[in-house]
Amino acid sequence: MAHTWKLAIGLGLLGASLAAGCVVKEGDDDSAGGAAGEGGTSGSGGSSAKGGTGGSAGKAGGSGTGGAAGKGGSAGSGTGGATGGTTSDGGMAGDTGGTSGTGGTGGMDIVATCDPASGELDSTPYPTCDADPPGDECEVCIQESCCEESKTCYGMEPYNVCGWGGPTDGPYAGLSEKGCFQKCLSDKVKAADGECLADDADSCAAECATAMCYEGAGAFALVGNATNDLATCMQDHCAKDCFGADTCGN
Repeated sequence: MAHTWKLAIGLGLLGASLAAGCVVKEGDDDSAGGAAGEGGTSGSGGSSAKGGTGGSAGKAGGSGTGGAAGKGGSAGSGTGGATGGTTSDGGMAGDTGGTSGTGGTGGMDIVATCDPASGELDSTPYPTCDADPPGDECEVCIQESCCEESKTCYGMEPYNVCGWGGPTDGPYAGLSEKGCFQKCLSDKVKAADGECLADDADSCAAECATAMCYEGAGAFALVGNATNDLATCMQDHCAKDCFGADTCGN
């Protein structure tokens, strides 16, 4: 399947690294993040964040008590909120850890990093690709068919724009590039009576780009490399579950 935006990204047109705001992803269960520590399994600041075995960056950003950041959100505030969960023990769960619901902005802000002019962003892959939320059909399909792409999308230190960047205005503002692309293409499929077209995918790739990665840099408005890879995998393997179409790329 050929996409013009995929080729453009391969040429390194996204520009040098710039900052973008944190983004929101749906909440998750308690699993391993922030399970240990003096403040208990969740404290009064909400459920613990999902963060692999060490609580490093909870996938839902739901906790200010354990995980350093939510997957798609930023760390909760309060004692241990910004740094708890970065250690193998899950960090200190503070009694007053801030609540973040679906990825609030308390405590440490997550700063996304744009792709370099050439090559890939040297991030640490997210430790899991578990469906979040667990029962979501699209997330389950991504877990089963696009696991490595998902881990790269939510790569950390530096934080990849795929899972941590996204548009700051328009109808999809506040979503990550991945979340924006999924919602944007789903809307276009619905408007096209179930057809998932390459032109619509190209349009969403531009609409969902992290603005500071191209504004003032003379580059096209295109999503990052990791977003491109995950979006392509979703179209190839999860068209029905993620976009409501039988196939994509016609």
